[in-house]
Amino acid sequence: MVAESRLLNVIPHVLQGGGDAELIFHRSGTFAIRLVSPVGQPIVVQLKERLHRLEILFSFLDILRRYKMAPETVSLGRIEFVYSEEPRLTADLSFLGGHPMSMTFAGDNPHLRIVDFLNTTLNDLEGGGGLERVVLLMRLTLPLMRVLDEIERTNEGAEDDGDLFVLARSTGSYQLCYERPRCTFSIRLRKRRDMLQWYVQMEKGSSYATSHPPALVEGLRRLMDESGDGWVALHTGIAAEMHGIVEVVRRIDRLMKEHRPQEQVISLDEKGTSDTAATQQQQAEKGQNEESPSKPGPAPKEVITVPD
Repeated sequence: MVAESRLLNVIPHVLQGGGDAELIFHRSGTFAIRLVSPVGQPIVVQLKERLHRLEILFSFLDILRRYKMAPETVSLGRIEFVYSEEPRLTADLSFLGGHPMSMTFAGDNPHLRIVDFLNTTLNDLEGGGGLERVVLLMRLTLPLMRVLDEIERTNEGAEDDGDLFVLARSTGSYQLCYERPRCTFSIRLRKRRDMLQWYVQMEKGSSYATSHPPALVEGLRRLMDESGDGWVALHTGIAAEMHGIVEVVRRIDRLMKEHRPQEQVISLDEKGTSDTAATQQQQAEKGQNEESPSKPGPAPKEVITVPD
């Protein structure tokens, strides 16, 4: 059976993709829903369920329209949409009946870092979550997610591998953990002067540690007193707008790399002795020989000559 109806207000986005064989839209605003039911079974319940999902679909499309995100594929249980043009990034929203809603990302999408947090928020309808809050979080966090991926890639070299760990504690809280020297920076989303901003601060346990190189300490102090495009120093930290956080994270990572202590390279000889240990042993033996008196050698034999 096919049920037909007409939209009072035509939604252009639903005409761009036909990803569902059960739902077909026409540019005039009419649409058709295909219902399949055994002979003799009522279809009213199935029709009500389809209309409910259609209502959810239209509400989701309206949210994407307000945030200027274009759907690519539309069906009764799925929307694939573009939320960034440069670089081009897409998200796949699934809202099949009887299952929790889910957001998935393909490839090396930077939001894979917080996809679990986003899905928790997506289904937390009673706690103020839902698609609109998730879409807002995706927009707010995109610059930060991209620069975090960037500094991770630049720290994946043979010498730097393992020196940086990025921890995501929620959609609004992150940590940059450096091993050499040991230093941790927190990045938290806060409201400041009725605006959402990122607040960057050194963790108390690592602030200007005495073991840090003096040049690094001085560089961090200068950074905490400067201001730039989209960010301002607060002496104890930095408040950055959504685009300004990119420069702040890059500046911190550059300082940490420039003042990273070099590890001593120790090579082993064939006997398994390190060059340093062998050198120390040779110096010790040399010093011992110079301080110890030389032992007397055997006495010369007396030669007696017998005259003829």
